Amino acid sequence: MNNMDRLEKILSRIAILIFGSIELVLTLLSICSTAFIDDIETTVFKRDNICLNILILVMVAAISAIVRFRCCGKDSRLQEKTSHIIFLTVAVTNIVLMTLWIMTTRLSPTLDQKSVLDIAAGMLKGDYSAWDAKGYMFYYPFQNGIVIYYYMLFKITGTTGYILPQLLNVVYYAISMYVLYKITCIVSRSQRIGRLSYYVMVIWVPLAMYTTFIYGTIPGFMFSVLSIMLFYYYIDKRKFIYAVMSILSMVVACILKSNYSISLIALLIFMVADFIHTKDKKSIVFVILTIIMLAAGTKGINKLTESITGKLTPDGIPKVAWAAMGLSNSNDLYGWWDGYNLFVYNKNDLDYGMAQKEAAGKVKGLVQTYAEAPVYGAKFFAKKAISIWCNPTFQGIQIQKSRLSDGHYPKIVESVLFDDGAGNKALYDILNLMQTVIYTGAFLWAVFNYKDAGLYSLTIPIIFIGGFLFHIVWEAKAQYTVTYFYMLIPYAVMGWNSCGKAISEKLKEVLNA
Repeated sequence: MNNMDRLEKILSRIAILIFGSIELVLTLLSICSTAFIDDIETTVFKRDNICLNILILVMVAAISAIVRFRCCGKDSRLQEKTSHIIFLTVAVTNIVLMTLWIMTTRLSPTLDQKSVLDIAAGMLKGDYSAWDAKGYMFYYPFQNGIVIYYYMLFKITGTTGYILPQLLNVVYYAISMYVLYKITCIVSRSQRIGRLSYYVMVIWVPLAMYTTFIYGTIPGFMFSVLSIMLFYYYIDKRKFIYAVMSILSMVVACILKSNYSISLIALLIFMVADFIHTKDKKSIVFVILTIIMLAAGTKGINKLTESITGKLTPDGIPKVAWAAMGLSNSNDLYGWWDGYNLFVYNKNDLDYGMAQKEAAGKVKGLVQTYAEAPVYGAKFFAKKAISIWCNPTFQGIQIQKSRLSDGHYPKIVESVLFDDGAGNKALYDILNLMQTVIYTGAFLWAVFNYKDAGLYSLTIPIIFIGGFLFHIVWEAKAQYTVTYFYMLIPYAVMGWNSCGKAISEKLKEVLNA
């Protein structure tokens, strides 16, 4: 083993140790606690059923062991053609059900969604007032990307309704699922694990509920995971076209929703590591091109917006204001939105520099407070983590029931959406148990792969680490963390598969003794 191989092994183990530690913490929090959001985004904390959660984990471990014991080495029993038919049937059924949900609920946009759509529709009529002082885009110019996307969509299709964007979200989501399935096959080197992960993704419905959410979440997620898959293709085939396509996909994801910058940073880290390991100069070109294209893409969108509106892109609210809000516990909100970002900007007469200075001072003061009172600080961050990582639906229900429908709900829809419905309670309970199983499975993956995982299998775990650390500081919302959790599903499946294999091998040893 040369020095570079040793360095890769050390870095891989450090990354897995951090990832596994986070998953262990989230597993314990999920076993003991749960949370849900009321209609005004206030978190309600509840003690979870510890005994039931542990019993479910034991049952999943037993099932995993039985499946491995009975079916190990017998994947060929189910013909490949049959597997493809089942996979295709599930995929098509999933798309049909999501489409029916959108057409049945007909949930009109509200809050930021409505603002973005109304601004895009207004641009078609020559209304650019959103960029005036104290207008929505004056405060949030980082929304230029998603606004231009809907503006172009409306301009091409000649419609400004909300159903088309929701139906397009179904397409984006279906592609995301398939791409994540392909990534799983690459990482696990098993189509069986890939298909099983896909089926779990279908069952875990919170992200599917975001197809009704007209924002950058779903389209940005599709481009983000597509970029990861293309990155893997580049690593495998060393064809630079895959690197360029990966860069373009991730830049589009970041333009649609800036949170995907975390995934972009992770890819840059891996490309630097790849260059150190392989000395392939194309990897450094990848890094340089990514930086150039992201800057060009962001500037290009701003210039396009300016050419349409005739208004310069404003500075907007300083980003540090969101960190100040995320670290604050005003009114026991544990970092959720409390209006501080708007408050500090307006208080300083829309002066970016002064608002940034005041918000940065607040961040410094809060960090000092938590450092001087570590028990209080630990309680704050634990509660914040529970509110955004232990919400079983990740606001998937809340973002729908808080909106008005343009139609009349069938009884089954009412039962799912509203708190007093039997469907709502059943869905919440199932997702609560699934959440614990998924966190535990991801932790098991880290345990069983601590010594042997290659650096490139850590792309999604590194993204998860970045997302976890970022959102511990940033404004809290479970809707910000839902995609990170979704990407854990394949690792959870791989983890439980490894656990089942270990148990079945021990069982065989006992039976053969």
